[in-house]
Amino acid sequence: MVACIVLFGGRGSRFKHSEPKQYFEISGKSLLVHCLESLKVIKQLSQLVIVCEQTERERISKMLNKMTPFDRQVEINFCNAGLQRYDSVLNGLKTCRSNTKHVLIHDGARAFCPPTLLNNLCENLLEHGGGVVPALPLVDTIVKVTDDHQTKIQLTLDRDRLRRVQTPQAFEYCLILKAYLLGKKNNFKGTDCSSYFLQLGHEVKVIEGSEENIKVTTPIDVEIVKHIMKTRDVL
Repeated sequence: MVACIVLFGGRGSRFKHSEPKQYFEISGKSLLVHCLESLKVIKQLSQLVIVCEQTERERISKMLNKMTPFDRQVEINFCNAGLQRYDSVLNGLKTCRSNTKHVLIHDGARAFCPPTLLNNLCENLLEHGGGVVPALPLVDTIVKVTDDHQTKIQLTLDRDRLRRVQTPQAFEYCLILKAYLLGKKNNFKGTDCSSYFLQLGHEVKVIEGSEENIKVTTPIDVEIVKHIMKTRDVL
């Protein structure tokens, strides 16, 4: 049983749009629909958990009804977004069925994750278990700045050992749920799911991410997405 939790709780303030960015349309479809449709390639998917504001459920449900349905029976559930990403993820994990074996946790803003990445992620998870995340090397020089107004360089970091982590991130369900419950107990504030998994002492495998798996955060990201779609012959 593979579940996928998709987070749509953010307001997208940097996107500078009149409403949440998940409703912004590209090629006649909202980012939300693009994201959910991209997940149809996951053959093992049995449950989809949509994390959003309570007030958005009806609107999203109407969008789902207009979508081409999944090729197989996929249970779709809603749960409420929390104040922080951590809260939203935990709510999503608690909404998964009790017999769930594996779970993917995805940011709805990454609406164009390529099929090859999704399939590679699932194959690695099912084969190796534990945790698996996609990541990309850095191309820019990365520096650490001083605490005083962050206007001076303190240290240049070795970018060869640094990666840009993406989503979806994939885990054995029971382990990532335990990690988040422990994080709540210890008031741990990780920046992504793998950081919670690591605090339990589990290993996280890194696989190659994709430059096409862009997180739509600012208006210029929309132009990049349009270019990606043209290369896929979608536009």
